[in-house]
Amino acid sequence: MTLLDLVQAARPELTRSPARRLIAEGGVRINGMKCLDVEELASVRTHDVLQAGRRRWFKLAVNGS
Repeated sequence: MTLLDLVQAARPELTRSPARRLIAEGGVRINGMKCLDVEELASVRTHDVLQAGRRRWFKLAVNGS
């Protein structure tokens, strides 16, 4: 799953272009680390924290299958 796919799963109201813009402008962090590459593979674990925007925080739950 790419970072763009992860952001779209967390914020389904965003289309691809606004989600790309959010990532490129530094509005996405995983566990406090800024993510800037849209096509980066998101390596996340259960209980990681995704911040997608200024006020949107998500605690991730990874499905094993």
